[in-house]
Amino acid sequence: MPTTPLTATPYPAYGIIPDVPADLLAALSHLEKYTNMRFASAAARDTALPVPVAGMQAYVTGTGLTYYDGDSWELVIPELPPLFFGSQGTVQTIATGTTTFTPITLQDETLDTGNQHSTASLTSRVNIGTKLGWYEVSGSVAFGNASAVPATSDTRRAGILLNGATSPLPPTQIIHPYPKADAGLVSVTIPPLLVQATASGDYIELGAAHNASGTISTVVSGGYRSWLKVEWKRP
Repeated sequence: MPTTPLTATPYPAYGIIPDVPADLLAALSHLEKYTNMRFASAAARDTALPVPVAGMQAYVTGTGLTYYDGDSWELVIPELPPLFFGSQGTVQTIATGTTTFTPITLQDETLDTGNQHSTASLTSRVNIGTKLGWYEVSGSVAFGNASAVPATSDTRRAGILLNGATSPLPPTQIIHPYPKADAGLVSVTIPPLLVQATASGDYIELGAAHNASGTISTVVSGGYRSWLKVEWKRP
């Protein structure tokens, strides 16, 4: 049976005894590969198309429009890369000591497009291992007042912690609150740095430390609060 020049769709030639049902089936079966097919799930698509051809398109309910690139099925409109921005909603006490950093809890979310954070449990963690690659991370710790006017040697520190470490990734941001008369109310901000996720269990946290003579609590008041931003950048 002859075929069309562009898509090689079969059609009956003049002089051949017609078999309308068979001819229609042959033509439509071939054209199916060029249509926007619809499936209830990726599994249903893969079952129906066990040997897909590069360029095929298929809509999958709950996922969106996909296409086969020759190796795998991909979204025509890629999913948004993970972006998290969260802040602290409850005051937290930070024990003294500059060598051990305390993870800052983050009860409030502004964005969590990658579903990498929970406001119910382990709220300090952002699970970057759900999408491996490089992340740009920044944050800030809002320290409250100390029990006395800061000494010249007092420091307030903030850093990014990886996988439960108590020492932060470089650089650690340090502020000397002396001689602030309000006993040290200060915010320590970490400029953007790159962190690589290499394993599925990787997570990061915002950490805080200080060396005041007693404990210091964080501040949660209006726009003055601790926050963490985590954004995926590239593989």
